[in-house]
Amino acid sequence: ADKTERKRCRYCRKVEGDTTFRKESHAIPITLGNRTLIDGLECDECNNHFSVYLEDSFSKFILPHKIINTIRGRGNPKYSDEDVEIAVRGKGDININVLAGSKVGWGFETLENGRRLKLDFTRQSYRPIAVYKMFVKIALALMPYAEMSKLDLLRQWILSKEHIGYFSGVPVTQWEFQGNFDPCELKCGLFKVKDEFKDDYFTYTLILVFGNLQYCVVVPDPALDLNVRKAMLNFPVLIDARTVENCGVPSFKRLYFDSGEVVRKEKISLFMIFKDVVKTNS
Repeated sequence: ADKTERKRCRYCRKVEGDTTFRKESHAIPITLGNRTLIDGLECDECNNHFSVYLEDSFSKFILPHKIINTIRGRGNPKYSDEDVEIAVRGKGDININVLAGSKVGWGFETLENGRRLKLDFTRQSYRPIAVYKMFVKIALALMPYAEMSKLDLLRQWILSKEHIGYFSGVPVTQWEFQGNFDPCELKCGLFKVKDEFKDDYFTYTLILVFGNLQYCVVVPDPALDLNVRKAMLNFPVLIDARTVENCGVPSFKRLYFDSGEVVRKEKISLFMIFKDVVKTNS
């Protein structure tokens, strides 16, 4: 490539000089622990837009799982409500402080390898459509520039400040596994259906694995997939088979992120294995 050629942002299409490329832009959000996969073709204006309009909701949606998996973003994740304070202190190290007067009912279950605790979270307010846009943004960041250039409508949609649905009725599938997982391990892949199957299956699919979660996300091609009945591709789980054998069958959910309305006080219950309980007077 010509070294004198100016950079062009893969999202807004502005060239260096009309915009800047000073910030380090992550192809996958740093909130998931990504520090190595950097997008050199994301300008500072788009970086700021994604941070405010997409990643904020995405981070709030995944926060409970970040804590359980001790995934470090820009810092160690924290959670608090009127009953409990939870702080990640390091890899595999979670401190849970039950506040005085708490009405939390702690259900402990004794297992062969320790005890299991049910932990109830209240998610911070988020917009589902922004979470879905973040998945789509990750997919576009992984695409070759020539491939992405065919998806102008999709690119313009994730740059819009309006929280308007674009592709509704198709779920994001979530696998949730049991066991201990490396908080530093992050897997992702973007897949395109073969031409002979494009009339039956959606064109692009993003697979994203972090902690004990695996997401399968349809990335719509406006020219081929909108208002057309198609099937989702079935992908195998990317978690080590021995982990599934040792820890049990994972749970499976279909999640819909169609709404642009703010979701408030959504409850989520997660389980964790622990060894000791320490009582203090503080």
